[in-house]
Amino acid sequence: ATAATEAARGDRLDLAGPIRLAAPMSFGIKVLGPPLALFLDRHPAVEIEVLLSDARNDPIAEGIDLTLRIAPLADSSLLARTIAPVAASVVASPDYLAKHGTPKHPLELAGHRLIGYGHRQRAMPLHFHRKGEEATVLPTGPLFTNNGDIAVPLIVAGVGIAVLPDFIAAGELASGAVVPILTDWSLPQSHLHLLSPPSRLRPARVRALSDHLVDTLKVSCTGAHEQFVLRHHPAEIAL
Repeated sequence: ATAATEAARGDRLDLAGPIRLAAPMSFGIKVLGPPLALFLDRHPAVEIEVLLSDARNDPIAEGIDLTLRIAPLADSSLLARTIAPVAASVVASPDYLAKHGTPKHPLELAGHRLIGYGHRQRAMPLHFHRKGEEATVLPTGPLFTNNGDIAVPLIVAGVGIAVLPDFIAAGELASGAVVPILTDWSLPQSHLHLLSPPSRLRPARVRALSDHLVDTLKVSCTGAHEQFVLRHHPAEIAL
């Protein structure tokens, strides 16, 4: 009843009122600020409550209007919009590679210190593929974490190698503090999804923010590898 009333009223009035938005911690901190600032500048009467957590929430039970999620989607009644693939890279610092060598094949990672990153289990296997060839590597430590931000300064300091979404290490990739390796291999593709409760009667402000996030976040999910190649090996782009 509330959704129907707000949807009808929202179509006739300027956008106003509250929106509850949930997002993963690192993605929210590193990516969401500029898109939300632009939306609030256009619609100053809207109030957005941002809930950042790496735990999987229940949008319906918690009264969340929109949820950003980077993970395979389980079957549910939630409405889902896939925004874009989320690029990830195998990264290390130049100092680490100078001391320990640069792996040319994923199986060579077994001889290196691998920082494990994942939300569901302590050591998630890394699955690589390239033109019909496959390789699986299990991270061995010295650190396992469910949040990638803590891994970045360790990688910069030369503690080890990690697979991280490019948006987490974007600044370090841009500055050269970390560099991508094994770039001719692919990892399983993750996607950024926007979830909402099953009722299609949504206030106009929620529909507007949903469309805005889909449009603006596509760029944030693109990979940093192409930018790295363009800066350091422009001839490869020409080829």
